[in-house]
Parts: sequence; structure tokens; C-alpha cells
Amino acid sequence: MQWPSTKQLVLLWLLLLGIFSSYARQSFPFGEDVFLLQTVDRSTAQADSCTADFSANSLNNAFRLVLFTNLSSTTFGVPNGKVEYTWFFGDGIFSYDRDPRHSYLTNGSYNVCLAQEVKDSVTGQVFCADTICKTVVVNYQPPPCNAEFIVDTANSYSGDIIVWNSSIPNSKDTLYSVYYDWDFGDGGTSTLAYPSHTYSSAGEYQVCLKVSSYDSINNLCSETYCDTFGADSLGNLIYKKSGAAFTINVLDPYSISVEEIELSSFEIYPNPTSDYVNISTEEEDGQRIDWEILCVNGKVMLSGNRHIFHNETIQINTAFLNEGMYVLKLNVNGTTPVSYYKLRVDR
Repeated sequence: MQWPSTKQLVLLWLLLLGIFSSYARQSFPFGEDVFLLQTVDRSTAQADSCTADFSANSLNNAFRLVLFTNLSSTTFGVPNGKVEYTWFFGDGIFSYDRDPRHSYLTNGSYNVCLAQEVKDSVTGQVFCADTICKTVVVNYQPPPCNAEFIVDTANSYSGDIIVWNSSIPNSKDTLYSVYYDWDFGDGGTSTLAYPSHTYSSAGEYQVCLKVSSYDSINNLCSETYCDTFGADSLGNLIYKKSGAAFTINVLDPYSISVEEIELSSFEIYPNPTSDYVNISTEEEDGQRIDWEILCVNGKVMLSGNRHIFHNETIQINTAFLNEGMYVLKLNVNGTTPVSYYKLRVDR
């Protein structure tokens, strides 16, 4: 086998370095073989396009983790071309990963930049470069806890008392692990979010609820709320002592968004509400609609009436009502039947 001459070796080395200024197909006898090499003019080969882009998904968890997705695009005609990415997260940290994830130490707005370059992997020459910057907001909130329950006097009935567990966070909140400790005041306890408990005798009892919430790195918030209530021998919510048993049923207020008792053709929206609630009906023109909003102890907070025409909507201002559960009572022309709707006011 015949080895190439020194001249051929030098020529081959120059071709590999891309020194020649035009496309060429060179043949080199290598013993019985022929070595074929095609070179490219790197001084004129350019990227067709180069666009940097990305999206950011701020999880707002305890790690303040943000997931970045690289949406950059490029097309280039450089045989030895390679694409490099540099991320600047706005807090002094950078990364060369294509799709990085980054945890921030504090909440805030960060100017995140992605720089993209197309380079010749042999010479290092940059053929295309583009940079894009976007604002990424990190807003992790530590675990909240607000232990609270309300006794629904409007909808409790003989021997059964309705209690709404309106604590925050709700048991279905996926950001936190939530634990409940109920003390029913008669020695009975429960760790359920929405338990049921039967008292052996009527009377007055102090019921306490402790709520504990943990985030993903075990930050803890804990709060206890207590209220005293009882039932008489008929199961009514008054504070008399006698011998009748009664049961309390704890329910989830967030599962209630429609009417509880519908005896007429009313539609209530939005529910939950904040500043106003609308009442629409298919009653005939000229009918008078009487309405009352009651708080959980039966006190009338708002009331009024209006004659309706052409299927018009009645709007009630609820802006000054405190957050909580209410009962909306409706009837037509002051007669029975009466419609009752569970109404939740959020703030």
C-alpha cells in the first residue's frame, strides 16, 4: 500500500480546516484506494433563520420552581454547524441546558433571557445569533390556615344540624397537605374533613376544629376555631337542656353552587358571588318576586320585591355582605311554595 505524499497530507489537512474558498471535490490516491473529500466555503454559508423563543411555567410551589421550554428554531446550511443556548434567569444564575428548570430564592418579577447561537463546530465562527427576554413572575405563598366552620340554622332540621367546614385551605387543595382535628365537646373526636357526630343527649357543647396545613417542604401553619351550640329535645338550635339526641353533619361549602330546594322556575347566578347576584325567572309578566337573603343564624340581611316584565333579571347588590354561606329565599306574590337557594359570598 502506498502512503500519500507530504504534499497530499498538507492538502488534506487544509481541506479539513476549510481553508479552500469554494466547493471542491478532491481525489487523493491512497494506495489502491481513492480518498474523496468535499469541502464547503464557510465564509459564505449562512443560517437561513435563527429565532430564539421560550415559554415559562411558574409552579409557585415551595421551591419557587419554574419550568422553561425552549421554543427556538433555526435552519442552517453549515455541515459542521451546532446550536448553543445560554439562559440568564435574572437572579445571577445561568444555564446551558436546552430546557432547564430553575428554583428562585424569593418571590418577584425576573427578566429571563435566552441567547441562541449557531456556530461552526470546527472554527467557532458564529453564523447566527438571537436573544429574547421575557418577564417571569414567581409568587409562592406559604401555607395558609384559617380554621372556621359555620352552623347553618336556616337549613338544619329536627335532630340534624348542618355545619359547613369553610376552613382554608380546602381539603381538595392540591398545593398543601391538610389535616383536621375535631373535638365535639362530649369526648368525641374525628380527623375527617367532613365528619358526622351524634350526641347522646341534647344540650350545649363547645365544638373545636384545628386545621394544620403543610406545603411541599413541610412549612406548617396551624389554627384552631371553637364555637358553642346545642339543640333542644326537638333538635332545634336553641340552648336548652333535655334528653333528646341529635346529630351534626359537617359538609363542604365548596360543593354547593346550586339551589337546595327548588319549587319554582328561578335561576340564580353567579353562585358563588361577590358583588351581586342575579335572579331570572320564567314567571308571567306582572308577577311580583319577593326575596330575602338570610345569614346562617336566620337573620334577614337583605330583602325586597319587584314586578317582572319580559323575562327581565333582578339584580341584588351583595357587595357589603361578609364572606360566608347564606340562604336566598324566593317566592311569587307572597304565596307558597317558597324556593330556597344556598348562596356563597366570596371575598
